[in-house]
Amino acid sequence: MKKLRSALKTDLFAADQHREKIDRLGDPLAEINLHIDFSALAAAVDRVAPRPVSSQGGRPPFPTETMVRIMVLSGFTTSPTSRWNTNCWTA
Repeated sequence: MKKLRSALKTDLFAADQHREKIDRLGDPLAEINLHIDFSALAAAVDRVAPRPVSSQGGRPPFPTETMVRIMVLSGFTTSPTSRWNTNCWTA
């Protein structure tokens, strides 16, 4: 019988080991950040499509720069589902 594995880390130094692994392999997000000026791109998006202000309250929207980063990163995925969703919304 196979022993069940847990996704929970019981090691006190798991976060440090994860950071060391990312530093050793190279952080792809830092590499992308060298080539794309996300703040300028977000400013351009805000100029073209300003966000409406709601007087009803509720949860504030995510910052435009965060959403731009998510859209750029989603373009790098190879999942057929994510490609379908992207094509579905841009068609």
